[in-house]
Amino acid sequence: METITLLNCREERQAYAMLTFPSLHDELLSESEQRKVAAVGAELFGKPIGLVWASWWPQRKRGELRTIYIASAYRGSGIGTALLKTIERVLAEAGCDTLDFKFRAGTAGAPVWQRMTAQWDLPRTGILTFTMSIPQFLAQPWVGAWRTNKRLDIFSWDTLSEAEKARIKEGDNDWYPHHLSPFIRERYLVPGLSVGLRDGNETIGWMTVEEYDDGMVIGDRMFARPPHDGQGRGIMLIAEAARRCCEAGFQTARFDVSIGNVPMRRFVERRMKPCLVDSYEVVHKSKRLGSPQLVSASEADRQGDDAGGVTIGR
Repeated sequence: METITLLNCREERQAYAMLTFPSLHDELLSESEQRKVAAVGAELFGKPIGLVWASWWPQRKRGELRTIYIASAYRGSGIGTALLKTIERVLAEAGCDTLDFKFRAGTAGAPVWQRMTAQWDLPRTGILTFTMSIPQFLAQPWVGAWRTNKRLDIFSWDTLSEAEKARIKEGDNDWYPHHLSPFIRERYLVPGLSVGLRDGNETIGWMTVEEYDDGMVIGDRMFARPPHDGQGRGIMLIAEAARRCCEAGFQTARFDVSIGNVPMRRFVERRMKPCLVDSYEVVHKSKRLGSPQLVSASEADRQGDDAGGVTIGR
């Protein structure tokens, strides 16, 4: 019979790392005071057959489900339901109030994830994920039309001083929203590819970049402080980051746009369509955590609700 195990340390999680994307290994295996990891695995005769894990942030009391995976031979057995309920209990007991879950719409597993999260009823806005060709983007005539002036300076983000970082952090949830903070995933940023924008001595914007699989980069967070956001400063940041990525050998970039961000959606449709190579919708669901009881797979609902084989990327 399968056994559900709490994976409380790096060594225990290492044994299950092959069940998540390689790009998520570092996030699964390491944690800090700011970001914790909760992971639950299922094994049969000592062999890992299932994994559910989440990153969560104690200060925000919020987590994000990063992987749900069940080996193909064991899907539909209720193991996924048991793992999901267990991770909810573990997070709730640790002090996490809310759990987010993102998955790609239109895939074979999407209906399963919808059923598994049918009670996750906190309203969330969906996300559109785009993949673009960096060389084709840089070839667009309007990209080079936006120029800086003598007061503005685009700089490499890894040259930011600790004093400048401290001043920017003071503006979190003040002059910029927390979800656009450049420090949320700071340890994953690629040196030299992420850029910032100064007006005199004041940092007024940034474009942060992470490396993904197969030579692809992720445009993580872009922000330009009002009123600069309406003056083409965001385009300047994107263009400079794209130029650096291209020079470093990257050919494609992925970025997300909230479905509710109508101006950005219009910008992508009108300006960036010629350089897009892929796009899809990501469903974003959230749940307020209670205190579910630990259940075994044999006690779980065995209604074929394990899609398996689907790992939720960032």
